Amino acid sequence: MSEKIDDVTLPEIVSVMVHDLNNPIAAFATNLRFLENLLGSSPSSEVAETLSDMGMLCDILRRLVRNLGMLGQGEVRPVRHVSMDVVALAMGAVERMKKQAEASDMKLVLDPACKPGAVFVESDPDLCERALDNLLAFAIERAVSRSSIHVTVTKSDQIGVNIRSTARPENPDTSAYATRNRALQSALGRGLSLHTAHFAAEATGGRVNVRRIEANQMSLDLVLRTDDKQNT
Repeated sequence: MSEKIDDVTLPEIVSVMVHDLNNPIAAFATNLRFLENLLGSSPSSEVAETLSDMGMLCDILRRLVRNLGMLGQGEVRPVRHVSMDVVALAMGAVERMKKQAEASDMKLVLDPACKPGAVFVESDPDLCERALDNLLAFAIERAVSRSSIHVTVTKSDQIGVNIRSTARPENPDTSAYATRNRALQSALGRGLSLHTAHFAAEATGGRVNVRRIEANQMSLDLVLRTDDKQNT
């Protein structure tokens, strides 16, 4: 019989759970790559779509487990501060999240006027990526089907990334009888996406703003701290 360990903290429990969840996810991803290599460069369209969907689900699971790990710590501090290209940050997030958007019959559109090398912030790259990926996940969750989600970099009043979309109208009859779990999911996002975006942004010294504008138009802002050398 294993030795009993007293005074186990919640962060320790979550850390073990995250480790144990990451193992099967990594194995699943490895097996998926093996199947892709086995099938070669020209599988049928149905098989190719299935493999793509499986890869996307792996990415979603990784993000959810990372959210769990970060939120379970209770307090997160930036590991490093470097000068970051905000446009490159936005481009990377759009690339990572585009499959999830396409699976929901949506399109992520990065403003073509956004060019790398124009806007920089001093921040923690990993936390910024987590905040933006989760903010995009929340936008995808809330947007109407067959719509575009527009992403742009802001550099006038505030430095950061703005996401605009047409959000699905809330159904008051449904929300009135929602369970607490459903209510929390609605407020914080599936997989706590919005909550994690707030958590990660605030850990960097930034913030997340959520606004409803012009009926069902939703605006999400990831506001980042500016680099001392940034010209606004």
